[in-house]
Amino acid sequence: MKTFIASLAAILLCQIQAWAAPAWETTYWVWHRESPLSAEEVRGLGRQSIRKLYWHAGTLRAGGSAWILEGRLQLPSNAVAASLAIVPVLRLSIDGAMPLEEAASESVSAVLAEALQQSGASEAQIDFDCPDRRLAEYAVFLARCRARIAPAKLSVTALAGWSRSPAFENLQASADLLLPMFYDLLPDRPSDVCEGRVLPLVDAGSMAKQLASWRACRVPWLAGLPNFARVTIFDASGRSRGHLRAWDWDAICFSPNLELRSPSVSGVTLFTVVSDTVIADTPVKKGETVACRWPDPAQLVTAISALKNSGASGLALFRLPGSGTQGGWSLRQLETLLREDQAGQPDLKVRRALHGLEVSNVSESDLPPRLAGPDGPRDRGWQIEVESSAGAVFREANPGEFAHVFAHADPDAAEPRLVATPLAQRLTYWFSELRAGQSRQTGLLQLAPDAAFSSLRWRLRGSAQIFPWQPIE
Repeated sequence: MKTFIASLAAILLCQIQAWAAPAWETTYWVWHRESPLSAEEVRGLGRQSIRKLYWHAGTLRAGGSAWILEGRLQLPSNAVAASLAIVPVLRLSIDGAMPLEEAASESVSAVLAEALQQSGASEAQIDFDCPDRRLAEYAVFLARCRARIAPAKLSVTALAGWSRSPAFENLQASADLLLPMFYDLLPDRPSDVCEGRVLPLVDAGSMAKQLASWRACRVPWLAGLPNFARVTIFDASGRSRGHLRAWDWDAICFSPNLELRSPSVSGVTLFTVVSDTVIADTPVKKGETVACRWPDPAQLVTAISALKNSGASGLALFRLPGSGTQGGWSLRQLETLLREDQAGQPDLKVRRALHGLEVSNVSESDLPPRLAGPDGPRDRGWQIEVESSAGAVFREANPGEFAHVFAHADPDAAEPRLVATPLAQRLTYWFSELRAGQSRQTGLLQLAPDAAFSSLRWRLRGSAQIFPWQPIE
């Protein structure tokens, strides 16, 4: 009987602890965006049980003893995001000066108050990469801002290493919620870059060391992980020249001026610039290194698992997927990842379009960037192969939204022959990636007068598996 009572008490204690424990929260930062959320995005966020978004509302720069807002506040309309709480985020950007005195806190608090009023939010956030040496001053600055906007809450982004600073106790007393960012934890050393090594965006080893000290944090905290892709240029000495601002995977993947430097590892591909060229309006020189990085799904799953056992209250992903390739994985892919702890499998369909063909990813999983394969320097990207049971029926083929289209004779030979389109037995459309729910259209595709599109079939190449031939829908 005593054993039964003891067991029952243990079960009840576990249930009480489970009821008392706060639910794991997932949220996103929304950055550099003026347009409101689309209805599809709102539905996607709802499926992930997202309750709030941290929205970059404006950037302030130091001006004497105060901070000055650049332009005006950028916040979405409440009507579109009615099901979500929008938390305005103010980014403090420094160009040398870093005011943290009374006048500085007054100027920032005034903009915080305005953002709170416009958004109707009960929380505002300050985003600032404060140097460790001034963290104690920053804590006092935050305490003043927090007092001025009360009863609204103040959340603060944090560098992961702050938890080991002597001023960390003061920082905890100055904010209602902390959001440490567990990416870009260490700089790339030039010597490592010269030897063909750069750090991934998500470094499990470095993150584990940082998490150990965050377990003692006394205020709630959400752990920040990346959802973006980055292309960094390193000069011949291995020093970073910065990140490309606007680019697309096709331009990187199929550039003849980039040569694979070393085998790709999870989330990292390095290229050597073999001749002077321009990428995304940025001149790069022969001998420089182009590093492509993005969070590999397996790395994200491992990181999220570690975070759930770290004392964190939840996860904050930087950033909400956008339309550009820099936006990382799609919202659908992240939903699959968070629900199933894996990336899932993409599913493509090819159908007849008005003037050619349309390739669609009809799954909930992205077809990831394929920057390099095992079969030599030309093995890059994905390939949609199209052929006809009637033989050489093609008369004109334009790439449209694909990177290239090539016409081949003897297509199953080790080295298929490039030929003019009317002589082709097979067309190959090349592309680098395709997000869940997105599509690409070919340009004009003309067949011989007596040929029908119903005679065409297609398959996908670019992985260890060659998908079987399928009819055009």
